[in-house]
Amino acid sequence: MSQDNDVRTAGADPLPGSGGTDPPPRLLRRPVPALFVATHLGRLPCGMAPLALLLAATADGGDLARGGQLATAYGLAAAVGQPLLGRLADRRGQYGPLVGGSVAAACVLTALALVGTGSWPGLLLAAAAGAASPPLEACLRVLLRATVPPSRLEAAYALDASLQELVYALGPGLVQLTAALLFPQAALLSTALFGLVGAVWLASSWPSRRWRPVPRSAQARGWRYGPLGSPGIRRLLLALLCIGGALGALNVAALAAAVRHDADWLAAALPMTLSGAGIVGGAVYHRRSRPGGKHRRCLPGGENHRRMLWLTGAFAVAWVPLPVLDPAPVAAVALVALPGVCFIPLLTVAYRLVDELAPPGRRTEANTWLVAAFGASVALGHLAGEAGGSYAVPACASAAAVAALGLLPGGGPAAPEASGAPRRRTGGAPRISP
Repeated sequence: MSQDNDVRTAGADPLPGSGGTDPPPRLLRRPVPALFVATHLGRLPCGMAPLALLLAATADGGDLARGGQLATAYGLAAAVGQPLLGRLADRRGQYGPLVGGSVAAACVLTALALVGTGSWPGLLLAAAAGAASPPLEACLRVLLRATVPPSRLEAAYALDASLQELVYALGPGLVQLTAALLFPQAALLSTALFGLVGAVWLASSWPSRRWRPVPRSAQARGWRYGPLGSPGIRRLLLALLCIGGALGALNVAALAAAVRHDADWLAAALPMTLSGAGIVGGAVYHRRSRPGGKHRRCLPGGENHRRMLWLTGAFAVAWVPLPVLDPAPVAAVALVALPGVCFIPLLTVAYRLVDELAPPGRRTEANTWLVAAFGASVALGHLAGEAGGSYAVPACASAAAVAALGLLPGGGPAAPEASGAPRRRTGGAPRISP
């Protein structure tokens, strides 16, 4: 069988059986629902691990600072490991990074529950568990590109971003329930179990099993640094670093506001409101996505670049009332919903930009860089405590994201052709083998 018939190319028709080029009546038709469920089941550790580590540390006789060190080590190590596993998936296929990473992470978390968290080995184990976290989110987006018709791809990305908020909303609750019913260390075991089941499920799905890496001979030349060779991707990642820092700073600002106003409930209410508003914004954006719309290549001033600038600008402006007014608790909850509504649409367009700017054969790695940048910046955003937990920190971080995207001289994501890399070929990016 010839290569043209043996593989699916980038920009080609959807996977056989997915409805051809005509958009289906519903986005969620086989095999897409299983891909979403498996991915976000496997991503529950992202929302569970920080609190599970905190509870395990306190149960082992440590303090909150020790738990914070473990959670930070886990998050930063994941930011390092994700791009490496993503590059491996682009070169060798998804099965090894997904299954191997999930098995390794599950074993390390189990060892951490047994060994304890009160020593340097505990800190190293937490970092190892984060570094081994499988690149589920990036692999899902590559599979969506192969299974969803192009006219519905942006709606699929919006749904993915909305489901991510559910992961961070449900994760802490599952940890607290497990610890209450069993014992604190059991939360680490359940975290390991969810990650293992979800990753194995995704790796065993037929789109993942049939997905094939791009042959080295068909990959773009001149990308010595992979996706980071694109100035557009570098600026986009810098913007996402600032946006993630704003979200991390909100957690600290919420705690500081709870102390100022003597309202303990505010510490959890502000992040939860932002997440809930994000889900609403994502649902609205999903419904307003044009079924027949065509997405232009991401040139400076192009459609997706304009969308990203507008959404990031709205996200930044929406933060302004909080530091200016320092409102009462109820008003603060209402105001924090404003940036939340912009958040999921913003992420959706960011996914499209990464998808368009990534060189052939490097899309998984490019998406893992997005995940890594965002996750690391959320963790580092907790340093906002050094600024007294002011609302001004997320506001300034959001403004910096706008500057990174295009308001500075020479700003704006550039297409690969503008960065000195060769033009991508539409017929050289194999995807799914029948």
